[in-house]
Amino acid sequence: MEWKYDPATNRYTRYTAGEFHKDRNNDKPVEATNIIVQFVKTESPDGRLLNMDLLGSGGALVFRDGEMINATWKKEEDTKRTRFMDDDGKDIELNAGQTWIAFLPTDRDITYE
Repeated sequence: MEWKYDPATNRYTRYTAGEFHKDRNNDKPVEATNIIVQFVKTESPDGRLLNMDLLGSGGALVFRDGEMINATWKKEEDTKRTRFMDDDGKDIELNAGQTWIAFLPTDRDITYE
């Protein structure tokens, strides 16, 4: 999976296997104005299913306006929203529009330019 930023629209378009990913409902490209990569603790008790720990805190990367922000995420309860904070502990303001959150195990790396 890959996201490409278009400065003219200030959106990210999702690509899979080198081609843009189409929405099955309208055949248009999948786009987002914010991309968040949330690193979470995982375990695979049976070798097939992957359990993700979405409560607590950890590292994250927020992509907005063509830039990457190092972030920390925090979620205290199932009924509370996940907060994404910058290095100073302030909530990161996201652009209006669609936000895509990708959960990645803490032992995975991503590449970005």
